[in-house]
This record gives sequence, structure tokens and C-alpha cells, in this order.
Amino acid sequence: MDRGLYVAASGALSQQRVLDTATSNLSSANVSGFKKDFPIFEMTEANQGYPLKSPMKQSSYNSEMTFVESNSLQTDYSQGGLSKTGGNLDFAIYGRGFMVVEAQDPGSGGSGTYYTRNGHFYLNADGDLITSQGHQVMGEGGAINLQGTAIEVDKDGNIFEDGALVDKLKVVELREPYSIKKVGGGLYAGDKKGSVELPAEDSVVHHGHLEQSNAKAVEEMVKMITALRAYESNMKLIGSFDSITEKAITLAK
Repeated sequence: MDRGLYVAASGALSQQRVLDTATSNLSSANVSGFKKDFPIFEMTEANQGYPLKSPMKQSSYNSEMTFVESNSLQTDYSQGGLSKTGGNLDFAIYGRGFMVVEAQDPGSGGSGTYYTRNGHFYLNADGDLITSQGHQVMGEGGAINLQGTAIEVDKDGNIFEDGALVDKLKVVELREPYSIKKVGGGLYAGDKKGSVELPAEDSVVHHGHLEQSNAKAVEEMVKMITALRAYESNMKLIGSFDSITEKAITLAK
């Protein structure tokens, strides 16, 4: 009886993780360059220590008990569709590349290198090309600064200002599997293992375009509905086991 209770509880927790992830993806479905996440599930035997505080840990049928658990999320970096905006400061990348920005490191307080696929940029009062959060967009020659009125960018990221080449948008590809993590604001940071930058040989810059999120609203809503129904089924099972236990205790008195 208790075995079924724990299995149902692990199922409910797993579906809650699916629901939370799909909700997060749905909320960012209209954010340029957003990459959707998905939970990783694995089967765990009770005698491997899950649940840690379960009284079933010493039971004779521990080896027959398996639970579902999810301790991590992974990001789907697949290409999103390109949407033409005509914006002079909008950039999209088709391929594996990331645009490089410089932002304040919340840990050290200094500046650090970050990566983004959201190319919706602005110019500040000094003519610096920045993200919506005010982070500097980097070129091959450092922070990009534009003072002209006519800006053109070719497929390689070369930036022409009033017909003259002024810089090149810094686009890099990263060694797979990616050693980066989301840090908010459409930015990715290298993790403790570090991220290895490679030349952007398979990436094309599209000026006047933005990359759409690869999270599709309809797909995420279907995931949410399916997960909610599975969650409710597991909760009903938990309620049934609880009721049976209560009746058993009453009869034993």
C-alpha cells in the first residue's frame, strides 16, 4: 500500500515539473531568440536512496520499487524561425552562432562575457549598441559604437556605416555539448567547465530580422493540459491510498 503511495507521489512531482517547465516556455514563446527547456527524467530504485526519508527504505521489496525523478533541465537549442522586421538594429542568426555581449558579472561585480540569440538592439546616448538591458554588444574591435545614419550589415556580420566598414558583429559558435546556462534577460553564461568559442563558420547574420522563439504556444499548452491531467490522476491515487490506510487503522483499533 505504502509502495503505491510513494510511486504515485513521485509521478505527481514529475508531472508538476513538466507543468512548470511548459508554463515557463509558454510565457516566453514571443521572446526573440528564446530557447525552450525540457526536464530530464530517470528511473530511480528505492534502494538507491529515494525517497531518502521513506520508512520503506528497509522493506523487503525495496529492490522492486522504482520511482520517477527529475533533477535537471536541458535546453533545446534548435533553430527558431526568422521574422523580418525591417529594424535597422535588429539581427538574427541562422545557424549555431551566438552574439557576444559584455555585462556585469553578478558574482565578481566586474564585466563578463555572455552570449545571446536575441538580436533586438538599441543605441544609447553615446552611440553604443546595447541590449534591452543596457549591455554592450561586442564587435571584433570591441564594443560597437555607431554614429552614422545609414547602417548596413552583410551576412558575415560586417557593419557598414554611411558606406564605410566600421566593425564586425562578434558571432561565435560554441563547442557541443554546450557548457552554458541561462542567466536571464536572454543571456547565457559559461558554466564552471567553461565554454570554448569557435569561429562562426556555419552561421549567417540576417540584418533587419529577429529569430523567433523555438517554443510553440500550442505545443506548450498541450503539454500543460496533458501534465495537469496526469497530475490530477496521481493525486486521486494518493487520496485513495490515504483513505485505505485510514480505514485499515480504524479497523485495527
